[in-house]
Amino acid sequence: MNRLMRGMAWSAVLIAATMISASSIALPVYPQDVKILKAAEEPRVLVQYNKARAAKIELRINGVVAGQRVVDASRTSGEVSFALDLNLLREGQNVVEAILFDAKGELIKAEKIVLDAEREQQAVFISFPKANETVQGTVEVRVGFGKEIQGAFVSFFVDGEFRSLRNFPPYTYLWDTRKETNGWHELEAWVYDRTQTTMKSQKTRVFVDNPGGRTERRTQVADPTAPTIAPPTGGSAGLKGAQGAAEGAVGAPTVSEVKGLSAQAIHAPVEKGVGVKSRDTLYAEAVGIRVTDPKPVTVPPTAVKAPAASESAATESSNLIPVTFGTRLPDGVYVITLNGEVIPFDVQPFVEDGIPLTPLRHLFEHAGAEVSWVHEKKIAEAHGLKEVRVRIGDVIATVDGKPVQLEYPAFIKRGRTIIPLSFVREALDVEVAYDKGTGHVLITKPSEKG
Repeated sequence: MNRLMRGMAWSAVLIAATMISASSIALPVYPQDVKILKAAEEPRVLVQYNKARAAKIELRINGVVAGQRVVDASRTSGEVSFALDLNLLREGQNVVEAILFDAKGELIKAEKIVLDAEREQQAVFISFPKANETVQGTVEVRVGFGKEIQGAFVSFFVDGEFRSLRNFPPYTYLWDTRKETNGWHELEAWVYDRTQTTMKSQKTRVFVDNPGGRTERRTQVADPTAPTIAPPTGGSAGLKGAQGAAEGAVGAPTVSEVKGLSAQAIHAPVEKGVGVKSRDTLYAEAVGIRVTDPKPVTVPPTAVKAPAASESAATESSNLIPVTFGTRLPDGVYVITLNGEVIPFDVQPFVEDGIPLTPLRHLFEHAGAEVSWVHEKKIAEAHGLKEVRVRIGDVIATVDGKPVQLEYPAFIKRGRTIIPLSFVREALDVEVAYDKGTGHVLITKPSEKG
């Protein structure tokens, strides 16, 4: 039996007994001839048609649209190739359907075949939920292994966005689907082991259907030739493609008003006696200057008191928490200042499972480094006082050629390389501290300390 790419094998190429026409739909009397042929050595099907003036051909797998092709309606015969989306295939029998439409969008012919598929044992796979299942509420996403893996770090992704990291069994992630839009979503797991090998599971496609859940609305120009396609049973239609596109050089981000942690999402601890500070006061303190409103003060000639600034400085110092490997902060987004200057990001720094994370490019460029992206190797490089290399999916980065362990494996979010904030101390040779009173992160270069 030939094994095909991505762990799928086919025990049937074409099952003639299960090839049927759409008998429930009235078709024109002239005999069209439509065939679906399965390629022997790759996951691909060929749709051949004759005596049919088709304008568009649609391929469906198990009722889900897997591809469309526009063809020349002036011709009465032709053939179109479709790559099979393995994420739409389930173990066992799968219905593959080719549907032909004319220039008015009316159905000409529909043909089906049934393919049997079986999965090879994979090194890493999503054991639950199963592909094409409908889920709602909080779902426990579980990862299985097809071989013994020592010292595994398992990263969970939803639609290409990193969600959680776990380095001890059971390797699970509690996914709150109520925070997602109703519709199709893709689950994936990456595993990094002691041999510094990264293994990825096949993406598992599931349908989120929460009662009263959010449905993404998109406005687009209607295709006059497009047929009406019913959504999957029990939910709203709409495919949500995986994110995680490779990072590239992007123009300067739009700078909007910088805000701190949301009070609804984060409850940062505030010590007794620390009041709310004005915006100007906050930024001035980041560079060691205390700004206050001037008030008239009368000092008796015989009264000499110690400066109040010492007590204020001690209070502010007690609010600062050094951000190092293992530091945990309240979940949510936060602001970063470098030597008192707020750094603008197009992807805001955030805290996930208590670990502060930040985009690499804008922070390192603001610190004076030159950042480049090696697309073929999925590596972000920063050239400055130190040479930094970070590979997507790895928990080991290098600084001046020396390995440095990361709390999180580097990943991509909305086109930006995301790294743990604790790595910045080593990579840029800076001090990093979290201000409990403001919820901001303060980064200070060595030349500016003290």
